[in-house]
Amino acid sequence: MKHVIIIFLSLLSLSAFAQNARRDSLIHMGRALRNARMEVEAMRYFTEAGGDLGRYEMALTRYSLGEYHASIEICKELINHESILSDDAHLLVARIRDAQGLKRIARLKYNKLVKKGNADAAFYFALMQHRSGHNNMAVDLLQKSIRLNKANVDAHVLLAQILIDNGQRYLAMLPLMYSLLLPNDTADIRTNARTLESLWSSNSDMVRQLHLSHLPYVSPATNAVEDHISNWNRTINCPKDSPRLLCMMPLLLEYLQLNQSSNLDWWQIVYADFFVSIREAGFEQPFLYLICTSLNPDLSRNWVENHEADYAEFLTWLSFQR
Repeated sequence: MKHVIIIFLSLLSLSAFAQNARRDSLIHMGRALRNARMEVEAMRYFTEAGGDLGRYEMALTRYSLGEYHASIEICKELINHESILSDDAHLLVARIRDAQGLKRIARLKYNKLVKKGNADAAFYFALMQHRSGHNNMAVDLLQKSIRLNKANVDAHVLLAQILIDNGQRYLAMLPLMYSLLLPNDTADIRTNARTLESLWSSNSDMVRQLHLSHLPYVSPATNAVEDHISNWNRTINCPKDSPRLLCMMPLLLEYLQLNQSSNLDWWQIVYADFFVSIREAGFEQPFLYLICTSLNPDLSRNWVENHEADYAEFLTWLSFQR
């Protein structure tokens, strides 16, 4: 009898495992279809997956289609049943109210989630503040979001964009460099790499458009780096077909290391120390060729082929540092 019970429980366990695996597969496929803007097909997969996660993904899909009322109704069900996804549902409602122009309601909902330490809420609240022209508040929220989740590529990129808009070219480079070391969409990586490349050049259209409305949380010591970058651009000659990042980045890494103790602010702790650690660990070259992959694939590929062991060691090291 004992053996029969063990076999029965094993079969139940295998059945549950198979069901969970199938549900995960349906959710994964639905998300892929939604990302491809095939929302109707995606909803079929989410319906078949069922459960709270299937319903939540359905709410997200309704939101992406602009079907706000239907999305909110699903969120209310998840919240009322105290689902494990209740906070996600609350956040989606906040995003919907923001999209509807109900800023006061959205602000209240975002604030509650941010106080609970919700990194995604801090990011979306920052996005709302940025769109409203409140960049100081947006940066404060992005700092909170990044502290809680450094892997959010969008948070780093939005922070960089705000800094670019405010003329902080040097500071904008730090989150952009970090974003290139995180998993991301290939097209976005290429865009971010080109943005970073253009920030090095004093002659680029982007740099000419910087209006230098300095933000209050940026120290004078940090502002001074802008002058160093301009001097480097005037004195360093890069090979014609080589990305400027390969020529200029070593100078920035050296500068960060030499000035590591002179400006102990948030930027130093979150970004500068990380890049200094890359240099101190002897991974400057693989780092440079990795972030230049989208700018000159052939050049980067040739370097990697000739330094496979060094590159693999860097990627392993990087996986434990981010």
